[in-house]
Amino acid sequence: MGTENQSAFDYRKYWEDNYASGGNSGLGSYGVLALFKAEVINEYIKEQQVKSVIEFGCGDGNQLLFMKYANYLGLDISPTSVQMCARMFGKNPAKSFLLYHRNPFTIKDT
Repeated sequence: MGTENQSAFDYRKYWEDNYASGGNSGLGSYGVLALFKAEVINEYIKEQQVKSVIEFGCGDGNQLLFMKYANYLGLDISPTSVQMCARMFGKNPAKSFLLYHRNPFTIKDT
């Protein structure tokens, strides 16, 4: 049952291919699930007086349409996703998007 013959799942390619081919962020970012998440998170933001949010995995930006963030930075591993969000929210100076690169620095044990 070794894993030596199994190739690692390329999650970056998966999400880039998904968005580049017209896919979306999935059921959790749409419909009743998106509304439920927004209700819970927006209430928390209000109660805790959160002023800024960083989201790892901003996806296609649909969930963000329901959020009440004062300042927002969305990160994603998919260049297409980041471009989609930048186009969607480009006129809102309180929202920014960046391409996320995991482990940009290599740390060696000495």
